[in-house]
Amino acid sequence: MTKPAIAVTGASGQLGQKVLEHLLSGGASHVIAVTRNPDALAAWQARGIHARHGDFNDPASLDVAFSGVERMVMIATDEMATPGLRIAQHGNAVAAAQRVGVGFVAYTSMINPGPDSPVSFLPDHYATETLIGDSGIAHGILRHGWYLDNLLATLPAVLASGTWLTSAGDGRASYIARDDAARAAAALLLADRPAEGMLEIVGSPMAVTEMVEIVSRVFDQSIQLLPLSDKAFVEALSAAGVPAPFAALAASVDSNTRLGRADVQSDAFEHLTGQLPQTLEQFLTAHRDVIKDRVNALAQ
Repeated sequence: MTKPAIAVTGASGQLGQKVLEHLLSGGASHVIAVTRNPDALAAWQARGIHARHGDFNDPASLDVAFSGVERMVMIATDEMATPGLRIAQHGNAVAAAQRVGVGFVAYTSMINPGPDSPVSFLPDHYATETLIGDSGIAHGILRHGWYLDNLLATLPAVLASGTWLTSAGDGRASYIARDDAARAAAALLLADRPAEGMLEIVGSPMAVTEMVEIVSRVFDQSIQLLPLSDKAFVEALSAAGVPAPFAALAASVDSNTRLGRADVQSDAFEHLTGQLPQTLEQFLTAHRDVIKDRVNALAQ
């Protein structure tokens, strides 16, 4: 059986490059990396990846980039500053996939992205899911949990201060390592018959109290959990020097958790990959030295 031509959009990004790695290790023979800057993928081209220019703001470039593609991982763009722009970009990609006859699209969404979400960027995913559904293209929606990798940015300050601020209350959130999210996407595209519909790519949901316990154990450090209201959480982050937009976003994420919207359980990852997702403890242990270096940098 001839292996399908598989394209990965946003291929020079963190998730995109991990998807490329898992496609190659999974035996894909015709992988097309779509990016605004193909020169940035020289190392991947040396490994047999075909790099093509494709800009979600330029529909004509996408027609060329998607030409001959049978299956595609469509990674959400990182454009969130201009309202409506990310949806327009995704619409351009879906329309181009229709025009050139892409047979299957896997889109990297997030869990519970409905229009009533308190997290500002999640409704963009919901709108994109709708665009893909209306297109008539066979598709799988990969709804990712929050990335464990985000803790690499937030945990150093927690460990340096010994205090974990939260407005999540008793809510639980489902996490997934970015590498596992990429592994699931590659597995879906490499399957003889890719699964269609909604696939929630998550690990076991955790409350902040559980996370604090695990972090304390891995780093052998006592951490105090400080519950706050959303307003007090924003004020505390702002006082610590966090820019206002990011403080508001952090509070909205915790509000989302408190409302139960991040508490999702699914075995889709295991079914796709035949493996269990990384646990928080496994992830922290693997990245312990990196996090400790960042804690030390904060103290200097």
